[in-house]
Amino acid sequence: MCILMRKLHNIEVFTSFTPGSPMTGFGVGKVVESEHPEFKQGDLVWGTTSWEEHSIITDFHGLFKIHHTDVPIS
Repeated sequence: MCILMRKLHNIEVFTSFTPGSPMTGFGVGKVVESEHPEFKQGDLVWGTTSWEEHSIITDFHGLFKIHHTDVPIS
């Protein structure tokens, strides 16, 4: 994550870290509430997320539903 503490140019996936804001990276989450047709309450998802207790996600591009939950999430 040290590289995100520098000003980045021409990076499409991650942006530079802003002090006081959650860090962003690949993560796993559980859907608490959803109005999106592909993601229901209780679904596990992975993709680019903010690293925080709860997030409101409005851009679902790059977020994928986990279908096989019989293996460790880590």
